Amino acid sequence: MGKAFTAALIGAGEESLHAIRIAAETGIKTLALDGNPSASGLFEADQGICMDISDADAVIGCLKEREIDFLLPSPIGRLITVWGRVNDALGLKGISTAAAEACADKWLFHEKLFPEGLRECACRLIRQAKRGEKPEETQELMSMPEISFPAILKPRFGSGSRAVRSLENAEELQTALNEAPDEDMILEEEVPGEEYGADGAVFGGQVRLILLRKKLNTEKPFRQAIGYYSTEPDPLWGKAEALLKGIIETLRVENALFHADLILRETGEFFPIEFAPRPSGHYLHDLFTPMATGVDMIREYIRFQTGETRFSEAAAGGITTLSPLPVKRLLLRFLSLPAGTLRYAPEAVSLELPPGILLKAARFGIKPGDVLKEASDGHSLI
Repeated sequence: MGKAFTAALIGAGEESLHAIRIAAETGIKTLALDGNPSASGLFEADQGICMDISDADAVIGCLKEREIDFLLPSPIGRLITVWGRVNDALGLKGISTAAAEACADKWLFHEKLFPEGLRECACRLIRQAKRGEKPEETQELMSMPEISFPAILKPRFGSGSRAVRSLENAEELQTALNEAPDEDMILEEEVPGEEYGADGAVFGGQVRLILLRKKLNTEKPFRQAIGYYSTEPDPLWGKAEALLKGIIETLRVENALFHADLILRETGEFFPIEFAPRPSGHYLHDLFTPMATGVDMIREYIRFQTGETRFSEAAAGGITTLSPLPVKRLLLRFLSLPAGTLRYAPEAVSLELPPGILLKAARFGIKPGDVLKEASDGHSLI
């Protein structure tokens, strides 16, 4: 790279460290912003600034003064909309405000995809104000003839499976609404099938699926992913990529890494649960996907932003750095322990594995004496 580049991260938690370190390897200066003064990325980046990153105007003003070339992606949730506003305000290549909002707002996401035949399921918005009205509104919610059970209740804005519940009947819905966070919720029919996760990128109008991974979930009502199996390229990859291209075109997503949660219907077609124009968290984009495919998504994103990517050659049948090598058969598995106080945590070297299974990496973030909750969402899982 002839030019000296500076990249910013909006959100500097632990999952930002991979991007900061890859940037450092390639000679890119990094500026990290986070509202938590103890955020690890603030100390790892070349410069760290503690500020409220939900204040888009303040973030724009801060970055405008520092001549940022592009934003580095990291697994951030609802604040992806701040990324969009920064990109639009500073004229940077990356996700736009409109596209970010369509992905962050699950109701808007459904409304845009449903008419295009890309998300066929009954779905209803339950507004926060309406939920407080008794008893007529509650009776209306219980009847909802257009929604059949089982159904999924989830926040309109959220990430990491926060407050997501699978419900079997109206009584469970009533209980879930009483316990739900004080915000807009979405109720939609549960689509049966096997769950998958997808990692990919869209650069210069070209879309590539990098890895399709099959999920291992807990039982209902939470259905939290506690494991991921890598899958080798096969016809399912083509079906998933075709759906993702349709979503990307409809939402006008450009110049971004992405991950998606999908369900493989009994018909053999994929249904999109969610789509996010950012890399996946939970050690997926920075550990599992590179280990399984040989592709580091952050490294390729930096190459794209600095003009070094060969991604566009794929359109002409050339070789692209984003085409995965033969996918290795791997399983990323989280511990899913019952709620209680931990009495013993083994060392990685002492784990007994079945014959033929090799341990490639291990990490224990728990220690004796820790009080654990049931793995009901991403936060409790980690």
